[in-house]
Amino acid sequence: RARARARASARERARARASAHASAHVHTRAMTTQHEPLQSGPPQPVTQHSEPRRHRHLPPPTALSLKWSPFANRSHRLVKQIHSADDLLGVKKNSSGDLKSILVGLGFNCIAIFCIAIAFWFLKMRYPRIYANNVCESKSPRDVADTPLAWATASWKTTTDEAVKCAGLDQALLVEFCDVAMQILIQIALPTTLVLCPLHFFLGGNRALDQGDHLSRIAMGNVVRPHPWLFYVHAFFVWMVVLTTEATIHQTMQSFLVRCGQWRKELPYPQ
Repeated sequence: RARARARASARERARARASAHASAHVHTRAMTTQHEPLQSGPPQPVTQHSEPRRHRHLPPPTALSLKWSPFANRSHRLVKQIHSADDLLGVKKNSSGDLKSILVGLGFNCIAIFCIAIAFWFLKMRYPRIYANNVCESKSPRDVADTPLAWATASWKTTTDEAVKCAGLDQALLVEFCDVAMQILIQIALPTTLVLCPLHFFLGGNRALDQGDHLSRIAMGNVVRPHPWLFYVHAFFVWMVVLTTEATIHQTMQSFLVRCGQWRKELPYPQ
């Protein structure tokens, strides 16, 4: 009974507080209306400055629906309506000047690679104990000449098993990782370049050419929508990429397990 009376009294106090709050709100509205001047004539249109101040500090909506300018002056200005994933992620499509930019970047990268190779050859000749210690101690799989690119030829001919013997399993697996990445790239890029690029260029419908985009003439951007059969070729190549990558990774994993087991057997006691 005591608990029931306590709950009843708490409900009564809550009702009293709600009633008092409603009465104070009504009284405030009545006082505000009483002091407002009467307007004569037709009602005046509401301008932007007559908007209540409390509406100027609303939190911005989510990034999935709108994109807002960071330079909004105390009010959120709508910049762009997002219609696709490209608008949300900020990805730009190819334009007419992108081919020139890619060619310039490709040339710059080739010059940078050549300069780095020459710098490595100079440092190897200047500090042989740091950059060619195995060659100095006759631990390398083969001899390396003093020509600028002899180290590149010797590194290319070195197998993973030879790298395990002279450098250890961890360093050899780093080289193996690079070899697997190059193998997957060649297996994927070679057929797609020889098959898909000519199909896009000759049978795509010249959608990119109509937009002045010469870079996308060998890509999917040159295919008209809908195309009667070219998208089925892309579906076949998607599965080809998946199966090729999985087969190469599984094959490399099997060879790694063999090398790892052999390395564990050769560990000295008590390791």
